[in-house]
Amino acid sequence: MAEIKSTLELALERTKNMVISEKEKKEIRQKKLLEKARGLLHRYREGHAPLSELQKEIERLDEKTSAAAKDFLLSQWIDALCLK
Repeated sequence: MAEIKSTLELALERTKNMVISEKEKKEIRQKKLLEKARGLLHRYREGHAPLSELQKEIERLDEKTSAAAKDFLLSQWIDALCLK
């Protein structure tokens, strides 16, 4: 009797020789960072998290990531303050 393979097994077989480039890894990290920063900003703006919690979350990140998160949050706050 033939073995029936799961979708996961088939996907793993097809992708086992694929490699993610450094550029793609960097883009994935950047996307995850922006999602996390957006989540933090949203929680703060909705009143679910104090500013000190945002600061603690940012301090947990490594130096380069922390700086990028701060830049993103600053630009978002400036955009929110600008009159349209």
